Amino acid sequence: MAGNPLQSVLTPSGNLYISLYSPSQLNDAVGGDSIMYTITGSWVGDTAAPNVAITNILPPEVTLLSANPPASSQTGQTVQWMIDSISSSQDYVIEIIGRVQLRSIMQTIRLFPPHR
Repeated sequence: MAGNPLQSVLTPSGNLYISLYSPSQLNDAVGGDSIMYTITGSWVGDTAAPNVAITNILPPEVTLLSANPPASSQTGQTVQWMIDSISSSQDYVIEIIGRVQLRSIMQTIRLFPPHR
């Protein structure tokens, strides 16, 4: 379940890669739909990466219902996970479930660019 890399952070001791996986049904979500997507943080380095923060900004049309693991904090649409450490070659997976807000019965919302 790999996604397109969103961000890569180079450090003296390794690289942190953040990917987002979203099923194709997210491309045309409508008001009231529940949606799920996955964020994966992967660390490639000689030693563990300490004190990692992964931040996701939800689209304005989405309300967070739950996250596994639970977020460390949420301010408005910004959700953050503070991770003590990620071991070398380990993935840290976050599953997010949200609900598209009802604005108009006929409104279709594009949350993410279509995957090719």
